[in-house]
Amino acid sequence: MHWVKLRQVKTRRPRWAKPVTSKEEIYAMLRRYYRFHDREEALIICLDMKNVPTHIHSLAVGSISLCIIHPREVFKVALLSNAAQM
Repeated sequence: MHWVKLRQVKTRRPRWAKPVTSKEEIYAMLRRYYRFHDREEALIICLDMKNVPTHIHSLAVGSISLCIIHPREVFKVALLSNAAQM
């Protein structure tokens, strides 16, 4: 039998983490990150009750036109980060 242990390491919230009110703000936040990508990458942004991003996690990196994600990966990240919204 193998024992598995998960540990979440929290760091300070970055200075750019401000409340998000529109999809344009999300686009502006991630535009620099995605600028030079040649493949699709699926990210999850976990928000607290005040719509401030608490975690940004890369779920999967796909090919040039496809990125396969299973719902369990999405909910695992959201549950471990105590996200109020995704």
